Amino acid sequence: MTGDPGAPAADGVTPEENIDAPPVDAGPADTAAVDTVAGEEPVVTASDVADDSAAPDAIVVAGAPGGTAPPPLGQKPTTTAGAPEQGLPPTARVGLIGSSLFGLFVVAVGVALIYVLIKIWPKVPHGQTGGGGGVAKGANDKPVDLFWGLFKFELLPDTALISLTAIMGGIGASVFIAVSFSDYVGNRRFAKSWVWFYLVRLFVGPALAIIFYFTLRGGFLATSSSGSDINAYGVAAMAGLVGLFSKQAGDKLHQVFDALFQVDPSHGDAARGDSVTNPAPTISGIEPKLTTTAETLTFTVQGTGFIESSLVYVGRSIDGEQPSLVKRDTSFVSESELRVTLVTDDVAQPGQLWISVTNPAPGGGTTDPQPFDIA
Repeated sequence: MTGDPGAPAADGVTPEENIDAPPVDAGPADTAAVDTVAGEEPVVTASDVADDSAAPDAIVVAGAPGGTAPPPLGQKPTTTAGAPEQGLPPTARVGLIGSSLFGLFVVAVGVALIYVLIKIWPKVPHGQTGGGGGVAKGANDKPVDLFWGLFKFELLPDTALISLTAIMGGIGASVFIAVSFSDYVGNRRFAKSWVWFYLVRLFVGPALAIIFYFTLRGGFLATSSSGSDINAYGVAAMAGLVGLFSKQAGDKLHQVFDALFQVDPSHGDAARGDSVTNPAPTISGIEPKLTTTAETLTFTVQGTGFIESSLVYVGRSIDGEQPSLVKRDTSFVSESELRVTLVTDDVAQPGQLWISVTNPAPGGGTTDPQPFDIA
């Protein structure tokens, strides 16, 4: 998922916002996206290697000798999105049977919620909408009968409005899940880690809709207003939209309360050190010094902000220009050290080795590539 899917994202980023476009079949010379300027050689120009799930192992420039070429000095080396499933291990993806079962579950939940909505609608007070208003005649005389007599219960007008709000919030959430799920399955990026995200959304949608309902009734309507004075259609529309856009609604509430109740940066999550946002990495050095000795290919990159999912990208340069970078095997040692294993070609000749570190989203980022001399 970013995704769904990789996280969501915890920057608030949801699964459907991080979907890569499906790959287009291309010949050997078209294996990477390049930007061209009239009269100049094509160069790689995208600048973000933070999403390792979308980054190829090598950056290829069409038409360049040997398939690679350095960008102009001062430009960041970049990567382009590869195949949709690239970077997502097979063990992390949900198979065809699992995806099919989950899809049927989402459809079943949506159909069941619509069925319950139809059943409770006669018990909902319709308010004064210009067409008579009130509850349908005889509606209060009969209990709500769900699933062919399996569940029977009475609903008071106010309780019916709350039930309507929760059901419409659930319907909105199921629509959100269905759209996001179909996008990820269609792009072959539906990961197991996103299953619980979708399941929890089925609760978040109704719960958030109820919060909004009570906020509107308590803050904008007179306390003497009864259920029969409320426009049920307006309540249903509000609840459905809150459930459908629960992420945006939650973000807006977060923004409002951040403005109303500002917390000093030294308190809260920052003080606890348990924020879900990844830090931005920096590079301060590499040990031991780089040499052309093939027996020494494992080095320690020193800096700050390293995490377990940090990745090191390198590229060698003989003429001093910044080259394209490729990923190398990376092991996390501590917040200030990463262990990277190079290949023989990286240090085969004297020159410079450019090194960059990437932390994935949420937060995270990519360091500016730094050159280190190869003696």
